[in-house]
Amino acid sequence: MPVQHDRLSRQELYDLVWSEAVSKVAARYNLSDVGLKKIFLKHRIPVPPRGYWQKVAAGKKVQKIALPAVTDADEIVIRVVSPAITEAVAEGEFDAAIEAEDNSPPVIVSEALHRPHGATIALREALRRDPDSQGAVHSFVPEAFGCRVSKSSVSRVLRIADALAKACEARGFTLLHGKKGERIGGQLRVVVDGFSYDISFSERMRQEAYRLTPAELERRKQGQYVYAPAYQYTPTGELTIKIYPMYGSGLRGVWNDTKRRQVEACLGDVMLSLRRVAAWQAAERAKAEAKQVRYEAEQQRRAALRAEIDTERVRVEQLEKDAAAWRRAQNIRAFVDARAAEMAIRAGHPNRTSTADPEARRWLQWASDQADRIDPLRTSPPSIIDTPEHETSPVSIWSFDR
Repeated sequence: MPVQHDRLSRQELYDLVWSEAVSKVAARYNLSDVGLKKIFLKHRIPVPPRGYWQKVAAGKKVQKIALPAVTDADEIVIRVVSPAITEAVAEGEFDAAIEAEDNSPPVIVSEALHRPHGATIALREALRRDPDSQGAVHSFVPEAFGCRVSKSSVSRVLRIADALAKACEARGFTLLHGKKGERIGGQLRVVVDGFSYDISFSERMRQEAYRLTPAELERRKQGQYVYAPAYQYTPTGELTIKIYPMYGSGLRGVWNDTKRRQVEACLGDVMLSLRRVAAWQAAERAKAEAKQVRYEAEQQRRAALRAEIDTERVRVEQLEKDAAAWRRAQNIRAFVDARAAEMAIRAGHPNRTSTADPEARRWLQWASDQADRIDPLRTSPPSIIDTPEHETSPVSIWSFDR
C-alpha cells in the first residue's frame, strides 16, 4: 500500500480549518486533534478559538483571525494514515501493515554536508562548546537532536543527523522544537501521527585506569603533588542512536555501531521504528479510550442500578411503615369498640355498643379520629398535634416592639 500525502498551501489549510471544526479536519486525515494543531502551530496558521462553532450555530456574530503573512511559506505535506492501517494496528498486525505502507526511498548519509537542515546547523553550533571531563561535547538545545560525542565524531554525527532530519520531513513527520530549560522534552522532537519522540546520538567511551603522563611522573619523582583521577576515558568512535520513549511497545529503539554494520545503514530502520511505535501508541490510545468508554458505561449502569435499589428500598420501608401504622390503627379501633361496649354495659344501655353519656361519646369519637390519623388508608382528620412548630416556640420580648 503506497504512502498517501496531501499537499496543501497555508491558505488552503487555513480555509479548511475555518470552514469546519479541527476535530473533523483531523478525522479526515486520520490524525489526532493534537497532531493537527501542531502542524498549524509550526506553519503559523491560526485556528478558531474555543466556543467559535457554538457561536456560529447559535447565529451569533464571530470574527475570524486573519492568516499572518510569512516570507518562507512552504507547501504543507500531511501524511494520511490509512484507516486500514489503523485497523490492522488495533489488531496487533501493524508490522506487516506499516512495512507494506512504507515505500519511501532509503535514507542515505552523504559524504559531506550539503545545504544542511536547520536542525543540523543548530546541532553544529551546540557542539562547538568545550568537552566535559570525559572528553565529550554535549548538545541539549531546543532546536537540535540530543547528542554526546567526542570531538572526533562531530563531523560524522552532523551528517547522520542531517540525513535523519531531512528523511523525517520527507516522510511527513514534523520536527518540533523542545522547551528551553526542560530536562524532558527540552530537545528537538520528531512528531509522528500526533506522537512525539526524542532522537539522540551518543558515543561509547572506553573507561580505563588513569595513567600518569611522562610530565606528571617526573613531577611526582621530584616530590610534587600530582592530582590523578581514578579513570580516563578514550573515545571509541562507536555511535548509538536512540529513540525515546519506546517503553512498553516491545519495539527496537536503539541502534549501535557493530563490526558488521554501522548506524548509517540503520536509518531506514529508525524511520520504520518511528512509524511502528506511533502506530502502537495509536492502538494503545484507542484501547484506552475504548476501555474508558466501557468503564464509564459500567459506572453509569451500576449507578442506575444503585438508584433503583435505593428507590425500591425506600418504597419497601414506606410499605412497612404503612403496614405498621395500619396495624396500630386497627388495634386502636378494636380498643375503642371494646371500650364502647364496656361503657354501654356500665350504663345498662340495651345497645351494648353505644352509650348515652355525651362525654363518653366525645372520647370515643376522639379515639376513632386518632386511629384515622394513623391509618394510611384513611383521610387524616385535623389535630392540634399538626400545629407548626414556629407557632409554639418561645418568642423574644423584643419582637413586641414592632
